[in-house]
Amino acid sequence: MGRLSFASHHHHVISPKPLVICCKSELLPMLHANPASRQRKRVALAIRIHFRFSYLSFYHFIIFTSINLWALELIHALAVSLVLRLTSATCYALQL
Repeated sequence: MGRLSFASHHHHVISPKPLVICCKSELLPMLHANPASRQRKRVALAIRIHFRFSYLSFYHFIIFTSINLWALELIHALAVSLVLRLTSATCYALQL
């Protein structure tokens, strides 16, 4: 019952640690795969639930999650800019 399942009731979460594992292994890849969807709300919800269970773990969770999210955002931005540069360079080469 320790693992967080968004389909079940949230008050069934007992230990904060499985939540961190769940968020790191499942939520972050989903967030990266589909940044514009409801996944951000789910991560925010997980953080709020986590806050209720353990203040100390909460700070560790926030630090690791924000580092991971920052890294994902950075990688995503770099990938997008690289793709845009490649496509614009290809279009320019085709025009010549």
